[in-house]
Amino acid sequence: MNRNSSLSIRLGCVAAVLLLAGQGQAQVTVSSNPTTGATGVSPTAPVVFTFSGAMKTNLSLLSFSSYTPSTTNYPYTSAWNNSSNQLSCTPSPAFTTNSQIFWVLQGQDANGGSVSGAGYFTTGTGSGGSGSGTNAVTTFAAGKLNYWDQYSAASPVADTTIPYYFVGTTTLASNRTATSITLTMPTTAVSNLTQNIVHPESYYFISSMTSSNAFEAAFPQGTYTFYVSATASNQTVPVLLPTDMKQPNPPHITNFVAAQSVNATQAFTLGWEAFVGGTGTDYVNVAIGNAWKTPDPWTAGALSGTATSVTIPANSLQPNSNYTATVAFYHAVGVSNATYTTLAYRATATQFTLNTAGAALPVVTNAVWSGGSFSFNVLTTAGQTLTVVSTTNCAQPLAQWPTLLTTNSTVTRVHVIDPRPATNRVMVYRVRNGT
Repeated sequence: MNRNSSLSIRLGCVAAVLLLAGQGQAQVTVSSNPTTGATGVSPTAPVVFTFSGAMKTNLSLLSFSSYTPSTTNYPYTSAWNNSSNQLSCTPSPAFTTNSQIFWVLQGQDANGGSVSGAGYFTTGTGSGGSGSGTNAVTTFAAGKLNYWDQYSAASPVADTTIPYYFVGTTTLASNRTATSITLTMPTTAVSNLTQNIVHPESYYFISSMTSSNAFEAAFPQGTYTFYVSATASNQTVPVLLPTDMKQPNPPHITNFVAAQSVNATQAFTLGWEAFVGGTGTDYVNVAIGNAWKTPDPWTAGALSGTATSVTIPANSLQPNSNYTATVAFYHAVGVSNATYTTLAYRATATQFTLNTAGAALPVVTNAVWSGGSFSFNVLTTAGQTLTVVSTTNCAQPLAQWPTLLTTNSTVTRVHVIDPRPATNRVMVYRVRNGT
């Protein structure tokens, strides 16, 4: 919730538009994939919005709807890329088949300029397969993941609950379906993969243990064999976990103390000690609860194994909140051909709590009317994003007050001058943290 400070001034004449240093028309534009007018779109395909510049990731509006055969508003899951200029939205559940889907978007770029867009596309029958419409090939992955916990600036310790995980997954190409998928371990034990209800192209098997010896005995290095059973044809694919693949060292967060009082309205750089033996072919993955994450390993924009920090964009997290955060190191190898990709990995993740602090309440002071202009100061925290709105009618809903200024001040005292034509005898100002 935004904290606010208000100022109501009754004057013989009051002028009002705040001087915005560098404020101008937004230059950022948005495009969509599928493009406006596209037809035959998969009902489960993500809609990807690409912006010509960085955005504030808390959009004020993004909706998907259709009006035939009935009026429907579609829920979705969304994820920004690390540069905050691309947003992927996946319908959950899927869009209605053979329907025209309309989207409307409103938000602000990184400088506070208004960005908006609208478009439409038409879905197909969805009968081509269970995939999302974007998977060119089928992917098979097998990996082992160890969990550690960091409770202070000291080194992390092994998790005492369920520290050892094995994960086997299959993601089908978009033109495929399966009746079942099984996984045979190097020990010859066989397990069934479970289909993901939300993303039906995905199948998974997960097993966890508390004993390192028992875990390595059940899931040794070696060949893991996936078997896809389907009406059209079956498929057998081996995935090799190399015997010389080492377990990565547990990540150690280097600014743990700072991560306990993050200002959510400012960008925050999270750091960790280097991945021992990490190279450009390895990966680092960071997740802050469900609020923000880096691109997944093996995908565009993923952090390489040489990274030792990442910047969480401003306003990605909520103030006065706590998050279970994770930094993971991945040793990984992959093999691709025309029809499928295999991935094998060993990973170690450190979990820790990241806390955000409440932003300081802005204070309005030193109101002065002189020479036909009105001015006042706002006392704030350096780097704090501020939004100033005003109205001549206090009965008007706050959401309808025009925005006069949004700025990320580099100083603790912001001076506002308001030189609008002196036609209003009463003007009310309100200053809040955030956008």
